[in-house]
Amino acid sequence: MNRFWRAVLPALVIVLATGFLGGNAYAALGNTTVAVPNQSLNEFRLELKNNAGQVVPEKKRDRDDRGAVIWWEGDPGDYTLSVYRGNTLVGTPTKVEIRENRVTRARLNTDGSISMRGRAARTQEARRTGPLSGFSFGPLAGFGRTPTDGDVTARTPGLTTGSTDLGDTIGFAGFDARYRFGPSITDQLLGMQLFVMGTYMHYFGGPFERAFLNLHPTAGDDTGAGAVENWAMLFGVGTQLNIWQRLGLSLMFGFHLKNQTTIALGDESGGGGQANRFHSTETLVGPWLGAELDYKDYCIFGTPVVLFARGAVMFVPDQTVRGTSSLGFNYDVNAKGGPEGMAMFGARFPLQPILNKISSDRF
Repeated sequence: MNRFWRAVLPALVIVLATGFLGGNAYAALGNTTVAVPNQSLNEFRLELKNNAGQVVPEKKRDRDDRGAVIWWEGDPGDYTLSVYRGNTLVGTPTKVEIRENRVTRARLNTDGSISMRGRAARTQEARRTGPLSGFSFGPLAGFGRTPTDGDVTARTPGLTTGSTDLGDTIGFAGFDARYRFGPSITDQLLGMQLFVMGTYMHYFGGPFERAFLNLHPTAGDDTGAGAVENWAMLFGVGTQLNIWQRLGLSLMFGFHLKNQTTIALGDESGGGGQANRFHSTETLVGPWLGAELDYKDYCIFGTPVVLFARGAVMFVPDQTVRGTSSLGFNYDVNAKGGPEGMAMFGARFPLQPILNKISSDRF
């Protein structure tokens, strides 16, 4: 039981944390923009207010040879856009609806009136990290707790058997890839983003070897077991939900491939033999599940990126190695599997939003 909880604890902590946050969900933000011609920049002043009468500060201004585009960001809802010449209101305020993950566009005319410009388009933020289809890819690193127990059986009459815990903490690095399906599919499934994903992990550290039986005249314990984790790959499907503005929760499951070497140790050098080391390397297959928190719309040098922290559990099957020494002693080592808990951290770079950014800055 202790070995089980040590393995699943990293994933359990993240699942509980995301479940708590998920109970306080908030809608994603939206934007509204107003294009202001050059001849109107110094004559008019624009003011956006929410339903509570609070002024919404400008988020940014884009400038070009035609004038400026003023951006505001806010929660979805109804707003009013007022135009002032000095301190005098021009006309009547214009009602503006900000929609989730959308840009509501308008233009200031030379007489101070406002013209709305068609239906709301996806925001630049939503294009970069929101619910759209596309491929993303990036590096990751983390650590896990190996679950392996080594059961040693000496099949030669008169020799004893025993077991030892080969579990240890091990680090890994690799990369993560994800493909999110388009809105036409996810809208039919309660607004959830569906995705397929793959993760590659290369392990560092080991081998974990322990001699814990004294079966031969060699001084001290001379017989034992070992295990080496080489690499693993995760394949799965999942769903992603926005739980607070740019913070998302992904739940996923699938199958894993884990390349592992199991070792049988038997040092017979004290009795005229040699130090034996039998090993077997296999790619094991089993299920896995995980939960991930990701923070969207964090930019590195202007490049969109999704930062994530994931907890996962792989259910690793048993592995067996057998060997016979030059003196005729037979050894069996059964490396017991079980749940292997992991915590990993990384970044994914969406590819399509980089292209979208080029076209979304102007309209």
